[in-house]
Amino acid sequence: LQNCHLARSYMPELERQIALFQAPGAAPNPTFRLWLTSMPSDFFPPAILQNSLKLTNENPTGLRANMTRCYGEVKGLDMFGETAESPKAHAYHKLLYGLCFFHSVIQERKKFGSLGWNTKYEFNYTDLEVGMQWLQMFLDEGAEIPWAALTYVVGQIVYGGRVTDPWDRRTLLSLLGNFLCPDLLIDGHSLSPDGAYTVPGCSTLEGYQSFIAQLPLHDSPAVFGMHANANITSQLEESTVLLQTVLSVQPRTVTSTAGGPSPEQLVAEKAV
Repeated sequence: LQNCHLARSYMPELERQIALFQAPGAAPNPTFRLWLTSMPSDFFPPAILQNSLKLTNENPTGLRANMTRCYGEVKGLDMFGETAESPKAHAYHKLLYGLCFFHSVIQERKKFGSLGWNTKYEFNYTDLEVGMQWLQMFLDEGAEIPWAALTYVVGQIVYGGRVTDPWDRRTLLSLLGNFLCPDLLIDGHSLSPDGAYTVPGCSTLEGYQSFIAQLPLHDSPAVFGMHANANITSQLEESTVLLQTVLSVQPRTVTSTAGGPSPEQLVAEKAV
């Protein structure tokens, strides 16, 4: 059962049906398995969560992890049936890298809170897939790269379709202009002011994956177009989320056994 977060009215019935599996006399088939998928929601039945094996699919953290995931989904670079040295294949390799880098940057800007985006947007891998399809189509149909058309479709439609704030849209197009430009076709072209991120001169998928594995583990705010002090906001937000999560899993009733430590004291001991 997919997308349970879209069926709020059915959740009580689903909880009742699953409870019947454990009723006296119930004998489900030993090979029976029920797979449920859902976005985070406050109405998903807690009883189902408590009696289930849970798998969480979260976005990677950091540019290197995001790029690794992007290229982990790429099936191959021989999209046009040409050699890797041909002009069209060479352009596709570079533009694909620039598109994946752009996708990773706008994903990671969310960690800066309101400094990154005025509104939080749920960019996902589907946007990148659609962008790849447009990229392939533009290169397949013309002898030259239509930079203006490519920028408009990717920036205004594919990713811009999610953006509602005009200043966020302006930021998005500015970032896209840095990562989808004629200079991207030059090996070694810098993608960040500090030169930590460059365009690789690879021609195979394995080569790009090896290059990505050597990217910096910790990202400089400069690559996102941010001041160095923006890291303070990012770290404060991460700390807030961590502490809120710790507080949310504590018992709601503050009681202790005779002479025993309270839940707050136990948490304090673990933290220290």
